[in-house]
Amino acid sequence: MKLVQDTIDWFLPNQHEELHTGLFMKPGRTFIDIGAHVGTWTLRLAPLFERVFCFEPDPRGAEALKKNIELAGLKNVEVITAAVGANDGTVMLSLYPNPCTNTTLPLETGRGHGAGDTATSIIEVPLVALDTFIRERGIADVDLVKVDTEGAECMVIQGALKMWRE
Repeated sequence: MKLVQDTIDWFLPNQHEELHTGLFMKPGRTFIDIGAHVGTWTLRLAPLFERVFCFEPDPRGAEALKKNIELAGLKNVEVITAAVGANDGTVMLSLYPNPCTNTTLPLETGRGHGAGDTATSIIEVPLVALDTFIRERGIADVDLVKVDTEGAECMVIQGALKMWRE
């Protein structure tokens, strides 16, 4: 890979990427994609992992994700139509015309309005704490977690404290 050498630290990004690739991108591992949407990350990374768990609470995105996984011929990916948060239960999900602005944050936070759209509906979806999911599935190794939850990232982390510690 050719990098522009315009700054004194030009070599650092390449070294960091190689380090992380070597540590985390080994076959036979577990990847959890939280806020998977239509599978942009999953489709690229699934071939590098033994198993992939995708969480997508928006039924529209989950269905598109399932079709994309099927089209890609991926057999190691499971889609869970649920949100991930600090605890187990249910949560209200605001759906927007642009699914990239869907959120479980309360409407009064103004989420989605920055994209110029207004929630078209609010639905109740299952809510899963990552620690519960990992325990119930007997997962001993989680090697990569991607979190894109439109402002609810701190709640995802709260529900995975045991996993992070271990």
